[in-house]
Amino acid sequence: MKVAGEASETDSEDEEERARRLASESHQQMLRKDLPPLIVIRNTPATASGQEDKSSPVSRPDSCRFNTLLQQKLQESNARLCADVNQSLKQVYQNAARDVRQATAHLNNSQTGIINASHSIRLILEDLKSVSEKIDIITS
Repeated sequence: MKVAGEASETDSEDEEERARRLASESHQQMLRKDLPPLIVIRNTPATASGQEDKSSPVSRPDSCRFNTLLQQKLQESNARLCADVNQSLKQVYQNAARDVRQATAHLNNSQTGIINASHSIRLILEDLKSVSEKIDIITS
């Protein structure tokens, strides 16, 4: 921050500001080089009634029709692409949901098997205790 009549606190602040300014200018120039010129088509009453300027390439009927047709084709292509992307995402989601359902079913089956095995082991242990007690009675 500079106050009128005072020197800046450090010289690096001025250098940083210059570097930022140069970077933003070069970025703006690069953007200008990469972009094609913008063509604006306006549907004004003058061009709609046939009083168009023949010297302007933008206002030619062929040029307007081409741009309109191009825009229409781009819109159709965009709509197809959007539908395809939506369909792909829907398919991926449905496949993932099916996989989750299958994994849940497998886990439920495994849990049921473990519960049944645990119950059987508990019954076997009770039978073994009973047999052990009977053997102790016989031996004593």
